[in-house]
Amino acid sequence: MPIDRATEGRRFIVMKIITSVILLALGMATFGAAQANAATVQITIKNTAEQDGIWIMRPWIGLHDGNFPTYMVGQPAASGIQHIAEDGVSGDTTNPTLLSGPPNVCAGDPTVYNTANPCQYDIFAAYSGGSQQVTIGGPTAPGGTLVATLTVDPLNLKSQYLSFIVMLVPSNDAFFGTDSAHPIRIYDSNGLFNGGLGPIRFKVSNATLFDAGTEVNTESSTDTAFFGQTVPGTGTHPDVIPVIHRHPGFGPLVLHGFNIYPGSQLNHFDRANTGSNVAEVTITELP
Repeated sequence: MPIDRATEGRRFIVMKIITSVILLALGMATFGAAQANAATVQITIKNTAEQDGIWIMRPWIGLHDGNFPTYMVGQPAASGIQHIAEDGVSGDTTNPTLLSGPPNVCAGDPTVYNTANPCQYDIFAAYSGGSQQVTIGGPTAPGGTLVATLTVDPLNLKSQYLSFIVMLVPSNDAFFGTDSAHPIRIYDSNGLFNGGLGPIRFKVSNATLFDAGTEVNTESSTDTAFFGQTVPGTGTHPDVIPVIHRHPGFGPLVLHGFNIYPGSQLNHFDRANTGSNVAEVTITELP
């Protein structure tokens, strides 16, 4: 039977159209499913210290599978923790509009900032179980609030846990945050935020402030961040206790000192050791 080339051509065109429609439908279904799974999570960190108390500095936040190592008390601090605790530097420059204050560039004293001692941003970026990270804000006085908003897939195993690290300023290497064993679970295996219990809220007390153990607490204006230090990483390394430990409290050079950061405003810290809490953390899934 002779081949009707016109008919075969029409069949070919029809089959191409049908295939294209099917592929488009599958793509739209996939996109729709992804959109349906998307959720918005807001992380708020408020400085609740007393007036003329301690400041908080530029939180780093990461979402992961629950196994990302941040720090453990009694163990030496990783370089990512060191750079945050000493200088408030995570090394994240991907979204400068979220940042304020001094540069967040992973650079400084070459004996401290080098390829063997990467910043937190690069450490987390190399971790296969992480989904996203963000660094926000800058030096924040008592009463101030820092807010991060993330779009999350609740069913993504790499987005169900949250870790954060925050520097205290002025200090040589004081910080608070989640350790390796206690990341915050924000989604359960079914994609339910906080197991259906609503927002996650907790306070950070003076009893849960840590010393990174990476720098001696001289509290000198030459090597204390936000007290006069001009080059990140400046200081005497390591501390006399070279592991992460409870912060001993701020000494007279901080309590009786002051700085003029930011701008020309005179800032006192004479109540840095008073009060029971320094911060309040709230994690919410927005409607």
